[in-house]
Amino acid sequence: MAYQQPMVTVDQNLTITPTSIERDLPAFVFGPNYELHRYSEESEKEGTFVGTFKGSTMNVPYPGVIDEEAVDKGYTKLNGDNVVVQLANLGSTSLPENDVPKAVRDVNGGYTRLFFAGKRFVKRDTSGNVGTLDVVPREIVAGDQIMVSYTETGSTTPVKLLTKVVSAEYGDSFDLDKGVDSGDSAPDITDAGTLITIEDAITETVNLNSVSAVLVETFQNVEFTRKNLSAGSGYQWEQPSTKITGSDGSRFFGVKVNALNVFVYDYFDTPQYCAVLFADLYVTFRELNVSYSDSIHSLVGASEVANLLGKVSPDNPLAMGVYMAALNSATDDGDEAPPVYFMAVPSDDAEGYDSVLNKASLTDSVYVLAPTTRDDVVIEKVRNHCLEMSSKTVKQWRISVVSAEVPATVDRLNSKMDSQGDEFLAIPVSDEGVAPALGGYNKFRVVMSKTNINGNTDTAFRSTVVPGDSVRFRFRTNAWGEDIWDTYTVKRVINNYTVEIALDRGDATDNGIDVTGLETASGHYVPVKVEIFHTYTANETADLVASISRELASRRVYNVFPSVFGGSGFTMNGEFAACAVAGLVSGTEPQQPITNVTVRGIDDVPMVYQMFNRTQLNTMAAGGTFIIAQDMPNDIVYVRHQISTAYSDGNLNTAELSITKNVDSISYAFAEVFRPYFGKYNVTPDLISTLENLANDLISEFAGVTSVYGPQLIAAETELRSISQNELMKDHVDVDIRLGVPYPCNNIDIVLTV
Repeated sequence: MAYQQPMVTVDQNLTITPTSIERDLPAFVFGPNYELHRYSEESEKEGTFVGTFKGSTMNVPYPGVIDEEAVDKGYTKLNGDNVVVQLANLGSTSLPENDVPKAVRDVNGGYTRLFFAGKRFVKRDTSGNVGTLDVVPREIVAGDQIMVSYTETGSTTPVKLLTKVVSAEYGDSFDLDKGVDSGDSAPDITDAGTLITIEDAITETVNLNSVSAVLVETFQNVEFTRKNLSAGSGYQWEQPSTKITGSDGSRFFGVKVNALNVFVYDYFDTPQYCAVLFADLYVTFRELNVSYSDSIHSLVGASEVANLLGKVSPDNPLAMGVYMAALNSATDDGDEAPPVYFMAVPSDDAEGYDSVLNKASLTDSVYVLAPTTRDDVVIEKVRNHCLEMSSKTVKQWRISVVSAEVPATVDRLNSKMDSQGDEFLAIPVSDEGVAPALGGYNKFRVVMSKTNINGNTDTAFRSTVVPGDSVRFRFRTNAWGEDIWDTYTVKRVINNYTVEIALDRGDATDNGIDVTGLETASGHYVPVKVEIFHTYTANETADLVASISRELASRRVYNVFPSVFGGSGFTMNGEFAACAVAGLVSGTEPQQPITNVTVRGIDDVPMVYQMFNRTQLNTMAAGGTFIIAQDMPNDIVYVRHQISTAYSDGNLNTAELSITKNVDSISYAFAEVFRPYFGKYNVTPDLISTLENLANDLISEFAGVTSVYGPQLIAAETELRSISQNELMKDHVDVDIRLGVPYPCNNIDIVLTV
């Protein structure tokens, strides 16, 4: 037996932790989670009923809602069924008995005939001549609805009888008995007028001096316009910012309903608003659910979305976005789908999204960020978050998939010098310039100020306004509180501050600009507000989309187009297409390109196959736009090209999504494998050797991955160039690795020689 001196032995054995390159790149969808209460959905309708409107003010609470702050007031609507609308006032009436000349009441115990003395409700005769209107828009015919109001003898409570017209007779002379005194054989009514027979009987105990009638129509599925007016006949309904008092004296947040009106088209020469007499009212609203705003949560599979987040609908953005992501995260090879992470915003505004991003900064478990909004402020916040978190010090690499707002019009004057402060002013002028007489105006001149009507050279129409642009003029509020204006089309640009309009409006203004109500000054009109808008053409929209993408320029930001599409039974905006892409990224291998890959949940993209041509789509793509395409209706929907908003830089490494996500996946793996060694060990040759072995082993694993898409690294092109202690900062180890990543096969060039 060999001798061993007693001692303490110390053996430095730096173990190598098992390497792992399994790294998910999960989608993270965040936005408002709303509980929906919709009149339009049969399953939700019962819970939106608030009562019957009977012509007087109603104060009603949001059904079942306690926290008023949770209600999205911009979404709230007031709807009605069985809406009885007064078309015309027929006036007070006499009640003749049913059978002439017998002095008896109708056999059903009441009156079924109404006589309107001296009135013939005829709009036009057979020759087209206008008859006596008597506030009735047309003659009364069988089938019309009549609302008869009366009080019974000895009562003060009015009775409302909704009935139909059986027949209407017009005549210059009627001899009728009222039937009050059965012993009176002489007619009580001898007069010209209209005799109407109605379907339902007025009670026989009617007070004959209290009967009146109106012509009405009953409508279903009516949406009442919201009016926040303090007074006036157009007052409809509002959502007060303070508590209102209910009929029982209780105080609550809710909806205040006043005089309701419906816009009627069919009964008048000119459509007009008519008063509502009765209506069963329903309040459509949604309330913000903050249950999932505490932290980041996850689910697996699209079927779980409704159970956790409520109705899947664009009206519930978080549920819709998570659904689209989960639908696309499912893989084609049958593997279990990765989880989709989500979080609700505590408030539906920029601060709410900030709160989510702050939570996301605490974890590296999320990768593809998809906010369910097109708000440019939020998109910029998400972009900055991804750049900050992907820095070499934070090491929480991530990307964002968004869909920026694409405006349809542009305000031509918005960016110009404006001496008026908030608005530009203009006057109508004639061919001769400033004309003192009314009529003949076919031009607008934008002026310097209310007191200086010289043309405002700052407007520079020649460089901005083009024929076809729209001029809005004579802004005003109608009797119903609606903002209205006259619209004209630019025919020609005269100079830098004057445009000629096309007089082809098809109405009384064919003779010139309507100057009704404009205040006159000496030799001209007093300048008033003017706006000029331009609707983007397809070419201009393509350029605009490209410019929006270029402004976001980053390999970590993907701007998805189209901005509107059809899918999953809905018409949706682009942010939900972005969520679909986020799910697609999370469900594919890091090195897998997704160009030409099918997108689930989207079935109709008319903006791509109908509105834009190939050249215009290429213009968008050249600016760095990630396009979801469809070649024809009912064709498959696919990714046209997986490009980032940095595409215009011309660098393949920053343009292609698969390269960024592959390098991010590799970066996560190196960070995880090297993590156990910083801070715990000193920089020694043994440590350097250990780290070198770790790096080479990891490179070998990435290069040896078996996949139909190839390995994450190309072995022959990947090299550990050096690993050493930094000469100046002795506590630093510098590792230099050249990665040979696979590039997507974007083009196949075939030459056929015969």
